[in-house]
Amino acid sequence: MLVGHPRHPAMAKRKLSLEEVESLPLISYDRGSSDWTVTNGLFRSAGLLPNIVLEVETIEACKRMVLRKLGVAFLPHIVAHEELRAKKLLALEISDAETLRRSLDVIVPRRHPPSRSAQQLLERLRQAARAISEAKPGSKR
Repeated sequence: MLVGHPRHPAMAKRKLSLEEVESLPLISYDRGSSDWTVTNGLFRSAGLLPNIVLEVETIEACKRMVLRKLGVAFLPHIVAHEELRAKKLLALEISDAETLRRSLDVIVPRRHPPSRSAQQLLERLRQAARAISEAKPGSKR
């Protein structure tokens, strides 16, 4: 999702076209990652070039730069969930682009049952996925 600080000038309009997003100061992270590829593919498929003003190495550093009002960024919902809930960050809606999605697969060996700590991790991942699904606008509760 595209997020920004509530007092960043870009947040004056909460719904923008992808062409309007193209001119916003965009903070990017982890060049070459699947997140980077998906985000840049969104612009490329529309024949646009994002205005990347800052590139950082990690998602967390990217989020911190957005919290400092240095620009907006595409962040996975799970990374910005708490800040969105606390209204430290706001989501921008892109009116003419499809929702960016990425899946996360967890592979568990069939022949060896997961350890107790691995089972706890899997359960926490399921809980987090449910919480995020329920928090998204238009989701069924």
